Amino acid sequence: MSFVPADMPLWSRIEAAGELRHLDLHFDVATLSERIGETLDTSRLEMPRLGFMDERMHALARLIAEECTAPDVRHDLHGDGLVLSLFIDLMQLARTPANRRSTLSDRQLKRVTAFIEDNCLRNIRLQELADLTDLSQSYFSHAFKAATGLPPDQRHMRARMRKVEHLLADPGLPLPQVAVAAGFADQAHFTRTFRRFCGLTPAAWRRAHRA
Repeated sequence: MSFVPADMPLWSRIEAAGELRHLDLHFDVATLSERIGETLDTSRLEMPRLGFMDERMHALARLIAEECTAPDVRHDLHGDGLVLSLFIDLMQLARTPANRRSTLSDRQLKRVTAFIEDNCLRNIRLQELADLTDLSQSYFSHAFKAATGLPPDQRHMRARMRKVEHLLADPGLPLPQVAVAAGFADQAHFTRTFRRFCGLTPAAWRRAHRA
């Protein structure tokens, strides 16, 4: 593993032929500062780390690589969370004091939950939800979980599955059409996701509720 600061010249040499799997992550400081909710220490960002090994970061890197190549694409927030976790470990960022975190106001929570319900059949970016509350993405994520007990992506997916169940209740609506209406790229992805959240395939759920 190596961390190479921006604009740092770097050379490498391979002495023998072979296969190489390579994961290359580029971090945007402004975006990460927004997500974390604090200004990053520039001295850490300018300090290179070459040829090191960290088991925890290696495990996160493997999950990120699998996310890039897996046919079953998960929610965008899943990959974002993995990359953010790896960066926090890389920079050895300390836990934010608990007194800096709070829950959402009733007005903020109603606005966000209504937005999720109205848009749950499409992909919702974390920044869209944070903008509704005028909070950073990191602060919003913690405040939303404190208010609801769930992270934003899980609340979003549960709302989507409730809408899907209403669609499945119509026996005249073919499953491929339900998958498209629910915002899934294909029926296989739709089936896997629905089974993960609801415990049954869409076809089995429809048969059970028809009975």
